[in-house]
Amino acid sequence: KLKNIDWGNNLQEIAGFAFCDCFSLNTSLPQTLEKIGEYAFKQCTSFTGIDLSLSVLRSIGNQAFLNCTALSSITLPASLQSIGKECFAGCSSLTGITLPQKLESMGEGCFSHCISLTEVDIKECPLENLPPYTFDHCTKLLSIQAPNTITEIGEGAFYYCTSLTDCILPESVRTIGDYAFAGCSRIAGLSFLPEGTEKIGRWPFYGMKYLFSAKIPSTVKTIGDHAFDNCTRLNVMLSYPTEPPILGENVFRNVPQKDCRLGIPDESLSLYLNTPQWKEFDIRYLSEVDEQQIDDKALKAYFEQKMLIVNSYEPMHRITLYTIDGRTIYQKQGKMTEAKIDTQSYSGEVFIFSVQIESGKYYHLKLGRVN
Repeated sequence: KLKNIDWGNNLQEIAGFAFCDCFSLNTSLPQTLEKIGEYAFKQCTSFTGIDLSLSVLRSIGNQAFLNCTALSSITLPASLQSIGKECFAGCSSLTGITLPQKLESMGEGCFSHCISLTEVDIKECPLENLPPYTFDHCTKLLSIQAPNTITEIGEGAFYYCTSLTDCILPESVRTIGDYAFAGCSRIAGLSFLPEGTEKIGRWPFYGMKYLFSAKIPSTVKTIGDHAFDNCTRLNVMLSYPTEPPILGENVFRNVPQKDCRLGIPDESLSLYLNTPQWKEFDIRYLSEVDEQQIDDKALKAYFEQKMLIVNSYEPMHRITLYTIDGRTIYQKQGKMTEAKIDTQSYSGEVFIFSVQIESGKYYHLKLGRVN
């Protein structure tokens, strides 16, 4: 039944398990605090907000605020250096977080299953690796910019972040871990892998249901088992390595390879044509594949169940939706940067979406609707 605590003016440490399962506790924390131990406030389900901005806190232990389901805001101090594993996991009401510049270590699964998290600012903290399952099942997270010091995206770092559409990775990244972006079904263009990436792990892009295009940097040497498994709408891929990257088992399982254009360096045609798995694509020279389809982020179109959502950085002049056999089923004209089209009354699951930008530029996208 404990609700509030008068801490006094000298408290420096709250040890492990100190207030674990105090379901009614909703109190401020002292500014003198330097350390919070593991499980200290685990399942304090009445905590609504924590402001530590003026404290001298240096470390927070494992699962310290695990499953604090009412916790909607956390302000961390500039002095914070380490956060333990699953520290804020299961904080299902948390909407935003900023990690401080002195943060040197963070345990795995720190924000896993924070299903209301939409805003994350981690770009200033000097982490070398984004730990495993950091944002596992953060299903409302829309975009992320990783710190410039990151060399590895850990296993399952963005596992089933089903709203994620944009990711900015620094050139320092060398490894994409197993399952790193598995289940990120909203990503339509895989263009964010930076030059310098050398290893892509197992199952990292599994189940990207809307993935239309992908770009493999020239520095990639290996791609692990089932990397693009179940990317059933992949239509175009650019592979820049002159030596075909070494592939694990079933890298392109359920990818329609014969209908997917693969752009490769001109001098590498015979290598790709004679390499298992790669040779199954519709192989073209890079010069024959429109790179703009991979890199251009000016337009985003995706389905939310039966509703087609379109966003454009430039004003659109005309939008048209066709069936796969070319029949026009929707058209709208006029200056707009956003459109929502209810396709519930239209049959079929695959559509062609055409947009004319006000500047005269055209986009043509093949989109799949998932029930």
